[in-house]
Amino acid sequence: MPLSQNGRCSIRLKGMVTVRKAPVYVLIFVLILAGCTPKSTSTIEESPNAVVTLHCVMELDDLPCEDFEFTEREAVEAFEQAITNAQQEQGNMNYSAEYEMEWSKDGETKSYHLSLGAMREMRGLLVKMPDTSTGYSISVENSNKLRDLLGKPEAANK
Repeated sequence: MPLSQNGRCSIRLKGMVTVRKAPVYVLIFVLILAGCTPKSTSTIEESPNAVVTLHCVMELDDLPCEDFEFTEREAVEAFEQAITNAQQEQGNMNYSAEYEMEWSKDGETKSYHLSLGAMREMRGLLVKMPDTSTGYSISVENSNKLRDLLGKPEAANK
């Protein structure tokens, strides 16, 4: 092996860096590679800047009622889909609110009364606050998605 001027052994390949400098380049490459790999994500993704909060107002169908807060993407999207696809009901509302719901995203907050009950064949009711005279029906499919998020068992038919 040829000796360099300082007496250390080095191998020089044409067009390549000296072997003793190679570990430095490998280290830099590894650091760059580590910085470029995606961060590990949990199985539940949070929806950035979005939250749905439910405050229990009244128990319906003789089932316990509790407060909830959702930030997980799937849950927030289920509430957004229910709000977006709700159909306006005709006439003035005469209803009982089960939850006061706040939907917040990117600094915007909307408030609603939400009533789902536990009967899976029934539509839910959404009333935008503060105008409680106009109600919106939530499809049975979307209502059941929300019931599932709230862990509501099916109520016995009365």
